[in-house]
Amino acid sequence: GEPQQQVAVLELCKIISKQTSSLDANTVDANNMNQEVLSSQHVLVCATQEVGSLMRALSTSALPLVAESQNSIVDPILAVLLYPSNAARLSAAWCLRCIAVALPSQLTLMVDKCIEKLKSLKSSGEAISGYSAAIASLLGAARECPMGIPYEKGKVIFKVAEDMLRAVGQNSRLSIFRTQGGWLMIGSLLTLGSTFARPHLPKLLLLWKTSFPRSMRELDQERQRGDAFSWQLTLESRSGALCAMRSFVAHCSDILTEELTRKLMVPLESALAMMSIIPQIISLYGTHLKAGAAMVRLRLYDILALLPPTSYEGIFNSLLRELVAEFTLTDNQANTTTSLLRSLCHHDDNVLLGTWLKESDQSLIEDQLQGYGGSGSGSIEHDSTTVYLQSYEHNVAPGPLPLGVSVIDAAIALFGLAFPHVAMKHRLQMLNHFDECVKQAAKNAQRQRAVQINIFTALICALKGLAENKRHLGGADVQIAATGLIVTALISTPHLRCAAGEAVGRMTQVTNDNNFPSKTAQLCFEKLKTARDVISRTGHSFALGCLHRYVGGMGSSQHLRMSVGILLALSQDSNSPEVQVWALHALSLIIDAFGPMFRSFVEPALQVVLTLFLQVAPHHIQVHRCLGRCLSALITTIGPEMQVTSASISGIRSSCLTSCAIMSHHSDAQVQAESVGCLQQLHMFAPRHVEVASLVPRLCRYLSSWHLVLRRASVSCLRQLAQKEALEVCQLASSDPKLEDHSKKGVVITDSGLEGALFSLLDREMNSQLSSDIRDTINHILQDLALNHLTFWLTLCKSVLAASSDNTALSKIEHEQQETTDDKDDKDDNDEDTFTGNKEQKKVNVLQPRWPTRVFAIDIVRRLISMCHSSSDPAHFDLEIARNIARKETKRDYLVLHLSDLVRMSFMASTDNSVQLKMAGLEALQDVIKYFKEVPEPEFQGSVILEQYQANVGAALRPAFSSSETSAEIIVRACEVCSAWVTSLVVRDLSDLKRVTSLLVSSLDMVNPSSESKHSETASTMIKLAVLNAWAKIYIAAMHPDPSIDPTQVVEQNMLTLVQPHLQVLAEHWLAVVKDQAILRLPPEFHSHLPEQGGGAFFTLESMVSVRSHYTTVWPAILHASALWLTHVHFAEEDDTKTDDYNLKLHLALGVCVEALCSPRTSDSINVILSCLSTLDALYSSDWTRSKINEDKSTAVELLNVLHRLLLTRDSHTTQQIVLRIAKKIISGAIQFQSKGGFFNMLCLSLPEEEDAAGSWEGGEDGSIEAGHSLVFASLEICMCVLVRKMPSVNPTFRTTSHDYQPKRGPLSAADASLVSTALVLLTDVLDLCSPRESVAHDPVSMLTSISLFVITAPTEVLDQTQILRKIINFFQNKLSSNDLNVELKCLSLISPIFRHPDPTISSTFIQHLTPCIVAKLKLPHEIPTNQLSVAIECMNVMELLVTLAPNEHRTAVVAMVVPILISCLSDTTSQRSSLHDSALKKLLQIGLSQPDAFKTSLDTVPGFKSRLESAIRRNQEAQQAREKSVAKNTTAAVAKPAQPSIKLKMDFS
Repeated sequence: GEPQQQVAVLELCKIISKQTSSLDANTVDANNMNQEVLSSQHVLVCATQEVGSLMRALSTSALPLVAESQNSIVDPILAVLLYPSNAARLSAAWCLRCIAVALPSQLTLMVDKCIEKLKSLKSSGEAISGYSAAIASLLGAARECPMGIPYEKGKVIFKVAEDMLRAVGQNSRLSIFRTQGGWLMIGSLLTLGSTFARPHLPKLLLLWKTSFPRSMRELDQERQRGDAFSWQLTLESRSGALCAMRSFVAHCSDILTEELTRKLMVPLESALAMMSIIPQIISLYGTHLKAGAAMVRLRLYDILALLPPTSYEGIFNSLLRELVAEFTLTDNQANTTTSLLRSLCHHDDNVLLGTWLKESDQSLIEDQLQGYGGSGSGSIEHDSTTVYLQSYEHNVAPGPLPLGVSVIDAAIALFGLAFPHVAMKHRLQMLNHFDECVKQAAKNAQRQRAVQINIFTALICALKGLAENKRHLGGADVQIAATGLIVTALISTPHLRCAAGEAVGRMTQVTNDNNFPSKTAQLCFEKLKTARDVISRTGHSFALGCLHRYVGGMGSSQHLRMSVGILLALSQDSNSPEVQVWALHALSLIIDAFGPMFRSFVEPALQVVLTLFLQVAPHHIQVHRCLGRCLSALITTIGPEMQVTSASISGIRSSCLTSCAIMSHHSDAQVQAESVGCLQQLHMFAPRHVEVASLVPRLCRYLSSWHLVLRRASVSCLRQLAQKEALEVCQLASSDPKLEDHSKKGVVITDSGLEGALFSLLDREMNSQLSSDIRDTINHILQDLALNHLTFWLTLCKSVLAASSDNTALSKIEHEQQETTDDKDDKDDNDEDTFTGNKEQKKVNVLQPRWPTRVFAIDIVRRLISMCHSSSDPAHFDLEIARNIARKETKRDYLVLHLSDLVRMSFMASTDNSVQLKMAGLEALQDVIKYFKEVPEPEFQGSVILEQYQANVGAALRPAFSSSETSAEIIVRACEVCSAWVTSLVVRDLSDLKRVTSLLVSSLDMVNPSSESKHSETASTMIKLAVLNAWAKIYIAAMHPDPSIDPTQVVEQNMLTLVQPHLQVLAEHWLAVVKDQAILRLPPEFHSHLPEQGGGAFFTLESMVSVRSHYTTVWPAILHASALWLTHVHFAEEDDTKTDDYNLKLHLALGVCVEALCSPRTSDSINVILSCLSTLDALYSSDWTRSKINEDKSTAVELLNVLHRLLLTRDSHTTQQIVLRIAKKIISGAIQFQSKGGFFNMLCLSLPEEEDAAGSWEGGEDGSIEAGHSLVFASLEICMCVLVRKMPSVNPTFRTTSHDYQPKRGPLSAADASLVSTALVLLTDVLDLCSPRESVAHDPVSMLTSISLFVITAPTEVLDQTQILRKIINFFQNKLSSNDLNVELKCLSLISPIFRHPDPTISSTFIQHLTPCIVAKLKLPHEIPTNQLSVAIECMNVMELLVTLAPNEHRTAVVAMVVPILISCLSDTTSQRSSLHDSALKKLLQIGLSQPDAFKTSLDTVPGFKSRLESAIRRNQEAQQAREKSVAKNTTAAVAKPAQPSIKLKMDFS
C-alpha cells in the first residue's frame, strides 16, 4: 500500500545518502574515488529512478515526504547532482522531475533552489552539469503540470543559460559543462511554448547564428586551425544548439513563420556541410570525437524531420547521401540495427516477431532478452535531453537507446519523410544502391542481416510516406527494383520475412500498376506450390496475407479461392509447426480483410481449425494461438447470423463452442485469453447460446492469474457481460466455491461480491488499459444495480475510503454534532465502528486502497447522488416520505437516509493528503449541498436537514485556506464550496455564517495584485478569480432574497452584513475583472494596441492565452455582482463630479453584456445568458442609468433588438420573463426622459402646442415609425414575439398559411399567462411614447380585434368580473354607433364569434346587450343610406345567427322577432336596394327551411306578411327565368354565327 511505498522511498533515500557520503569520505584518494564511482553509480541510478517511479505513483499523497524539512527526500536527491557520474546526475534530475510532477506545489521551490545552487557552485563542473540537468528536468515537469511555473522564472533561467554560454571560453576545464548545461536549459525552456520563447527570440537567433560557420570558407578555416579539444567543444555546442532549435520547432510552431524557417535553414545547411569534413577531423584528432559527431547528426535529423520537406529541397542530394550512408552502415564498422522495425510492422504480426511477450507484467525483462535494435540497452546517459523531452507512462524511467541506434532510427525516419519528394531517377538509384549494399555485405552474414533490416525499415518508411502523401512509387523500373529487394527478403530471417511481407502490402498502395496485386499473388502461388523449404513457404504465405490485408476484399476477390485453398493446405502441414503458424496467421489476415465476403469459406476453414485443435500437440503454443486468431476472425465474419437456429449455423456454432472449450483447457495463458475473446464475441452475436453460468466463475478465477494477458481478457469480457446482465454476473461471481482456492493469489470475492473484488484489483493492476476496463465494468454494474442496492454501494465506498484515511479530524468534530432521533444515533454508532473502530482486527495481508481507487470510490458516490436525483422517486430527497415508506417496506432504500454517510465520506476525502482525493471530496460535498440544501427536517419546523452538519462542512473547508502548501486547484474548489454553502441558506445565524465567510475573508489577501505567490501567473489568476467569484455569488444572493425560502429575509441581511465591510474593495476588483474580460474578448488584430508591459489587472500578456478559460467560467457572476453594486451603491450617490467615471463603468458593463449576448460562442450557455440579462436588469433598475442611456436613443434601440433576437432563439421562460422586464424598464426610462422635457402632460395642452411638440415623440405629426431606429417598433417586436409564441392565433398570417393549424384549447399555464400579461402591459406603456395625436387616435379596428380575442380566450373567472364585462359591452355598443363604416363592419363581424362563446352565461350577456343595437339599425330599412347597406346586410347575418344559437324553448320567440325585421327589408320594386332585398329574402328562405313551424307561426301573426313574402318569391322566380332566357338566347346566337379565325391568311391558295 501507500504507507509501505512511502517507507520504501525513505529507505531508498537513506541508501542514496550513504552512497554519496561514502564518496565524500574517499575524495582524498583519486584512485579510490574512481573505483567508488564505478561501484556505486549503478546503485545511485537504480535508487533514484525507483524513488522517482514511487513518487509518481504516490502523487500528492507523498507530500509529507517533501514538506517535512527534517525528513525531506529532496536533499539526498540534490546531493546526487554533484556526483562524478553523469548517469547518476541525470537519474537524480529525472527523479526531481518525478517529484515535481507528483507534487506540483514543490515545482517552483525546487527550481529556485537549483538556480541558487547553480549560481553558488558555478566553479564546479559536476555542479554545473547536475543542476543544469535538474533545471531542465524540472522545466519538463512544468509541461506536465497544469499550472506550470511563473513566466519570470523562465526569464531568469534563460539569463543564467545565456551567461553560461557566454562564459564558455573563460575556463577550459568548465567549457564542456557550461556548453552542455546552457543549451540543455535553453532547449528545455523552449518546450514550454511560444509564450516563453517569444521574448528571447532575437537572442536565440543570434546564438544559433554564431554557433555555426556562415560560409564554406569559415568552415574550412575551422578545419585548419582547430585541435581535439576545440572540436570536441564545437561539436557539443552545435549539437546543443540543434537540440534547442528542435525544441523551438516542435513546441513553438505558432510563431514559426516562413521567414523564420528560412533563417533557421542557414545554420542547418551549415551543419549538414560540416558532415562532409567530420571523417577527416576524426582521423586527425581521434575517435573520441565520433560520439560528438553522431550527436550532431542525430540532432540535425530530428529537427529536419519536424520541418516541411519543401523547406530543405535544395539540400536533398547531400542530405540523402548522408541518410543512406547512415543506415546502410557505410562508415560504421559495427553491425548496428534499427529499433523501428517492430513499430512499423502491423500490431497483429506480433505472433511472428515474438513481441507478444511485451503484453505481460514482465515486459521490461522480456525486452532485455530481445536480440536486435538495441532492445533492453536503453539508459538515461545516452541522451541527456530525455530528462525534459520524454514523458513515459507506467512510472518507468526514460531509457533512450544507444547513440548509434538512435542515429540510425532518426535517419530512417527522415528518409521516409523525404523520399516522397525525391525525383524518380534518384529513387531508382537509391533502390539499386540498396541492392548493392546487401550484396557487398554477403561475406558477413551478421552484417548483411543488419544492413537488410535497416534497408527494409527505411523502405517501409518510404512506402508509408508515399501513401500518406498520396504519391506513386514510380515507373516500371523503380517498381522492379523495389520488388527485387522484397523477393530476396522473403526467404531470409523471420524479422526480414515479416518486413518484406509488410513491404508487399504497402507496395499495393503506392504503385500505379493495376496488375501489381495480381502479379504478386500469382508469384506467391507459384512459390507456395513448388517450394518445399520452410523459409520460402512461411515468407510467401505471409506476403499473400499482407497483400489481401492492404488491398482489401473488393480489390483481390478473384484470388480468394486460390489463397484460401493453399493456406488451408499449408496449415495442415504437421511436419512443420512454423509453417502452420505463418499460414494460419496469413489466413486470419485474409478472413479479416474479406469479412462477409468470406462467408462461403467459413465451413471448410472452421473444420480445419477444429481438426487442428484436436491434432496439434499442446506444446506448440504459437499454432494454438494462431488457431484462436482464425476462430475469432471466423466468428466476426458470421456475425449476427450466429444466432440463427438453422442446421448449418447450429453446426458452426457447435464447432466454435467446442474450439473455445479446447482452448480454455490449454495450459498457456495466451491460448486461454484467445478462448475468452472468442466466447466474448459469441456472446455478442448469440448471447443465448453461451453458458454464462460457467463462463463468469471462470472469468473470476482468471482475475487472480499471474498473466496480464489473461486478466485483461477476463476483465474485458466481464465488462461486456455487465452491460446487459449485471445482476446475473454478480450473483454467479459470488456463488462459485472454487474462487476460495484462488484467494492466495490476489483477488478475493467476499461479502462485497464481484464489485469489491474489482475494487481490490484496481490497487494491484499497473496496466492502464486494464484499470480502465475495471472501472468501466464497475460503472456498468453501478448503472444497472445501484438504485436498488444503495446501502451495499455506499458501504463498499465507505470501506474503501476508510481503509487508509486518517480519522483524527473526523473524531475531533464528532462531539460537535447533535443527532435528533434514536435511529440516527444507532446509525451513527454503526458508522463510527465502520470508520474508526476495530482497527486492530484488520488483516495484515489486505492491501490498502491507493489514492486512485479512493478517488474512484468518491466519484461513484457522486454518481449515486446524480442517479438518485435523475430518478423519478422524490423520496430520495425527502426524509419524511423516505421514513414512512421504509417503515412499511423494509427493503426499500433511499439516499436521504444515508446523508450522514455522504457527508462523512465527503469530509474524509476532502481532508486527505492527496490533492486529487481532496478535489473529489470537495466536489462531492458541493453535490451534497446542492441536492440536499432544501430538504426539510421533519421534526423541526423551518429547519433543513443539513443544518446539523455545519461542523463537518467547516472542518472540510478549513485546511484548504489554512495551509501554505495548498494547491491552486484546491483553493479554487474550496471557494466554490464556500459560496455554495453560504448561498444555500442552510446556515442562517450570523455567527455561523462568519465561521465559513472568515475563510473567504482570509483569502482576500491573495487577490492583492502586489502579493507575491509561489504559484505561476496562471494559477495565481485562477485563485484570485475564484475568490472574487465566491464573493460575487454571495453578494448576488444577498441582493436577491427568495421569499419562498426565507420570508423574513434575515439570512440575506446577514450575508449583506458580512459582505459590506469588504464591498468597496470587492467592487473595484470585480470591475477590474470585467475590464480584463473585455480585453480578452478583443480580436487578435487589436492585441498590438495593448501596453507592452501591460495585460490586465489579473493577467499578463504572457498568460493571456492560458487564463482565458478561467475568465470564461467566472465573469458572468462577477459582472452581475458589479451591476448590482453600481445600481444600489455607486450610481445612487449621484455625484456630478463622477459623471465620467459613471459613464465608463456603465458602458463597460453594457458592452460586455451585449457582446456576450451576440456572441455565438457564449450564447449557447443558458447560464451566461441569464447572468447577462440579470446584469442588464440590475443596471436598468437605476434611474441614472435609464436617464443616461436615453440621451442616445440608438443604444436603447440596439439593446431592444438584441433582446428580440434572444427571444427568437430561446424558449426558456426565465429568459423571456427577464427580457420583458428589461424592455419595460427601457420604455419607462424613455418615458421619464421625455417627461423631463415637458411633454408628460401633452394630452391636456392645446392643439397648436401639441402639433409643435409632436416631432419630439415617436411617429411625429404623420404617425410614421422607422424600423431600426424606433423604440416603439423595437418594443412592439418583443411584445408580439411573446404573444405570437404563446398564442399563435394572434398572427393572422399564421392562420391563413397553416391549413392544418388547430388552435390550442384551454387556458394558458400560469407562467405563460404571466408573460402575456407583462407583454400587454408593455403594449400600453409603448403608447405613451407615441406622438400625442397618434396616441389619442388609437386604431379602433385593432382595439376591436384585441378585445374580441380577449373575450374569446380569457378564462371565465376573468369575464365574470362585472367591471370588465361592462366596459367591454359599452365599448362594443359605442363602436356599433360609430360613424366610421369600417369600424361598424368590423364590430359586427367580431360580434358573431363572441355570440358563439362556449360559456352560455357570457354569450347570453352579450346577446342581451348588443342585440337591441343591431335591431335598431334595421328598424327603418327604407331609410338606410346606400353606403350603409353593407352594414344592414351584416346585421342580417347576425340576426340569422341568433336563430341558430337560440335554445329550443326560446327559438319560436326569436324567429317571431327576426322574421318581421327581415320581411320589412323586402322591396316591392326593383331598385338600388336589391342587395338588401336579396339578402333578406335569402335569410327568410333559410329560416323557413330550418325552422318551418316557427316560421309559419311568425307569418300568421301579422296580416300581409305572407302575401308580401309570396310576392317577393314570385318576382324573384320571374327574374330568374328572365336571366335564364337571356343566357340561352346569347348562347344560340353565338352558335349560329361561326367564329372568325384569329389568324388571317395573306395569300389565296385557291
